[in-house]
Amino acid sequence: MEKKIKLSKTKKVITGILVSCFFCLGLSNYVRSNNVQVTNVSMSDSTITFNIQWDNSWRNTSTANSTMNYDGVWVFVKYRDACDRTSAFPSSYSHVWLKNDTVRHTTNGSVLKQMGTTIIPYVTGTSRAMGVFLYRKYDGSGTFPTTGKTSVTLIWDQTAQGTVGGDWDIRVFATEMVYIPRGPFRIGSGNVTYNAIATANFSSKVTGLIPYTVTAENTTIIVNPTPAGSQGNPGDLFTQPAYSTNSTIPENFPKGYDPFWVMKYEVTQGQYCDFLNSLDRQEQLYAIYQGGPSAQYTLATTASIDAYRWVMYTTSMLTPFTPVNRQYIRTTPTFIANKPITFGCDANNNGVLDEANDGQWTACNFLYFNNVSSYTALYLRKYLNWAGLRPMSEFEYEKICRGQTSQVALMSNELVWGTDGSAGGRNPWNGTISFANTINETPMPTPGSVQGEYICCNTSLGPLRVGSTLTSSVLCTRTTTGSSFYGVTDMAGNVWEYVWSFGLNGANTSIYPAYPVNTTNPWLTRASNGNGVTTTYSNWYTPTSMPAAWGQNQSATYGGYNQNIIYEGYWRGGAWDNLDAQWQAFTISYRGVVNGAGYTVTDANAGGRGVRTAE
Repeated sequence: MEKKIKLSKTKKVITGILVSCFFCLGLSNYVRSNNVQVTNVSMSDSTITFNIQWDNSWRNTSTANSTMNYDGVWVFVKYRDACDRTSAFPSSYSHVWLKNDTVRHTTNGSVLKQMGTTIIPYVTGTSRAMGVFLYRKYDGSGTFPTTGKTSVTLIWDQTAQGTVGGDWDIRVFATEMVYIPRGPFRIGSGNVTYNAIATANFSSKVTGLIPYTVTAENTTIIVNPTPAGSQGNPGDLFTQPAYSTNSTIPENFPKGYDPFWVMKYEVTQGQYCDFLNSLDRQEQLYAIYQGGPSAQYTLATTASIDAYRWVMYTTSMLTPFTPVNRQYIRTTPTFIANKPITFGCDANNNGVLDEANDGQWTACNFLYFNNVSSYTALYLRKYLNWAGLRPMSEFEYEKICRGQTSQVALMSNELVWGTDGSAGGRNPWNGTISFANTINETPMPTPGSVQGEYICCNTSLGPLRVGSTLTSSVLCTRTTTGSSFYGVTDMAGNVWEYVWSFGLNGANTSIYPAYPVNTTNPWLTRASNGNGVTTTYSNWYTPTSMPAAWGQNQSATYGGYNQNIIYEGYWRGGAWDNLDAQWQAFTISYRGVVNGAGYTVTDANAGGRGVRTAE
């Protein structure tokens, strides 16, 4: 018997563009981002079927000394009871658990599948498949899968989830990812001219700032407190300034050696709206500033509040209520009390959401949320958990940007796009935009033949479209577009990237992870991928549903989120408001914001992206 199913409106879902290690591909004058198409969603019993296609896909694994990697999409599904459409208090969409067996899910023969599992907090010791990665089987590039071969069938594990026999409203989401392969790599710049206090550089020696080589995943690393001037013990990791006591990075902390997937682009404002529009009214209020700490929007509110129109912004605005720092997320003009609000982007400020020039593809800023200082990047972390992803570690950030030791030469002052920052090679944005707020938005000047283009140098505007430096020009390369070694865009500039560190350097030496590693002192781990749960009701700033290893429930005594998240979560890569003279912020190894001696991270310039451990 075929089960009844009510489906959400078919929608274009999340990211898309290509940049490989050495070149860009495109079929038009401008390479489009956020162009994954998920269409024709249907469901029969536990079988979910849809079509998927994304532009400018690639796989590059057969060329010696190449990136040896590929792009793909992370696909996940949300559901709620179909009765919620007419309920007085509709619930949030829950995360579908898929059958944890790639054979059960079908695609055409050119598409490979990889499951992504997470240990669910309320199902003790049990992993559930939160989604599936789809990617190329053979080397190639361009739109993928090809037309006529785009059908995908996923099997919902309804027995395990207790959803057999119901009527369900489902939504399918997809986001473009990049696969980062297994292998050794360096952290630290090797630059002896850096101000050590300002940069807190990683190194393998206390003096000389010699880069540290990560050669294994499941191993402990000693953070050595040897006083400056001594070379310490071989194999130890040093930072500047050094810890006052020994500290050990545990085996399961994500070190970047083993493979993982990373979002190809920063979280966009359109993506964050997708997240908001899958939540019930209470959860929505906990995921926007004007519903959380500001409390301008409540369960009873029935119309957009002009002075608080831009719901992610942290204060009220003066007339004429124009967007602030290119943050365009707002509500529909009116809505019903208690029921979910519809959110969208409105860059042209005409009250009609998600038009072609409304900025859905702009990197989402105002995800920093440091109103309560111990909850840095709360909104970003909520989004990542909802999507089944996790924060990246500092080690993983440097691997994404730099590549493996066998593929790249040692370089001081290395910028994300692989050139020496002290020697120039920079092409900063001057504030001029073509096709503003559209899917083709492009900074001017367009990429040149030598310099790396990156989004900075304008202190009055805000972030741009993700991947906006990429074009189909023959001059489009990793270097000219400011992309990472593995083809990940905007790892420098646009918005600061949220990363997880292993503890604060500098004066606060007694803080995490100086305490012994134990069950009450959790670390981010390779296994602690997001679980898709969004429940927060008891306390809007304490998302208790997140993985335990993210630490939000831990006591301050043991360096957990309750007081010390600010010391575990740091920022890399610089942002749109850094000046070219501050180019050190765009180097791969810059850690100035770790100990407060670097450039300022604020709501307006902070965003990020997620990763997921490969299985």
